Order: sequence, then structure tokens, then C-alpha cells
Amino acid sequence: CNRKALGTDEVDPARRSPHARLLRMNTKYRWFGVAFVLGLVADQISKYRIIDHLHYGERMWVVPNYFELTHVRNPGGIFSLLADSSVELRMTLFVGAAILAIVLLLLFLVRHPAEERLVPMALGMILAGALGNLADRLIHGEVIDFLNVHLMNGYVWPSFNIADSLIVVGTIILMIEMFLGERPEEEPS
Repeated sequence: CNRKALGTDEVDPARRSPHARLLRMNTKYRWFGVAFVLGLVADQISKYRIIDHLHYGERMWVVPNYFELTHVRNPGGIFSLLADSSVELRMTLFVGAAILAIVLLLLFLVRHPAEERLVPMALGMILAGALGNLADRLIHGEVIDFLNVHLMNGYVWPSFNIADSLIVVGTIILMIEMFLGERPEEEPS
């Protein structure tokens, strides 16, 4: 801020603040950033707590007969897709897909209006989930899963983690916004 242009020797309060950039950041980036940081931190802390507190394959009931924590590893993709494929193939496909998704999500974010909240938050959640699982693949060679939900008739939903939940919930939010969100009025031709 040019002090002479302001006609005063006072410094703009936003420039004095150590968080000046955050204060000037537009709404979409704040919502994206908060969802991204909270999601990624929650995902990584939860996985390291599972690794530290449960041996591989160990189970701990949270709600008896319905919900348990179980330390398992998934070398494949969703529902263990390609789990039996070679490490090289899995890493190439999954890391490549994660990088492509990250680039597309960021492009999608940049193209949205500055005042949006819901879509950037959903994109932050999806990116946090994608990076959380990518970090697992790069660090452990497989994804750490630990949430087990027992459904009716003895069926157990495939194990998942917070990153997977962030991706699913973020995608659902995007879909709802796409189909039910406000549409800008079209100008008559």
C-alpha cells in the first residue's frame, strides 16, 4: 500500500498483520484450504494412530456387531481393484491417476467464482482424500484402511479410511451442487 497515495503515514492494517495474505484471500480459497488442511490432517493422524495402536489384522469394536476399527492394508484401488497386479503396475496407475486428479481438481477450483463456498469445500475434501491415499502409497506401498461397517445378514462393507470418506462425501456434495445448485441466469440471445 502506498502511504503517499493514502495521504497518511499509517500502514494498512491488513499489511501489518502476520496473516495479511489470509485476510486478503478470497472466500473460495479459504473454504478450500480449511477443508483440505483439516481433512488431510485428520486422515494422516488417524492412520498413524491405527498403525501405533493396532497390529496388522487386529480388531477393536467401537459399536459391537456394527462398527469396528481394523488395521488392514489395501495394495489395490477401490474395493481392492488390481490388488493382485504387480507393484510397478499398481504404483504407475494409482500414482498417475492421483496426480491427474489433483491437477484437474485445482483447475476446477481456479475456474469457480471467488465468493463460492460449497464447491471449494468439496474440492478441498476430495483433494485431501486423494493426497492422503497417495501419501500412503508412496510411504507404505499400500493404503492403510481401518474403518469396518457391518451391515445386515453378516455382510461387512469393504474396509475404508477417512481419505476415502472425504472423497465420497466431497463428490456427493459436488453432485448435489451440480444438480440442485442455483444456476446463473442466461442472457437472452
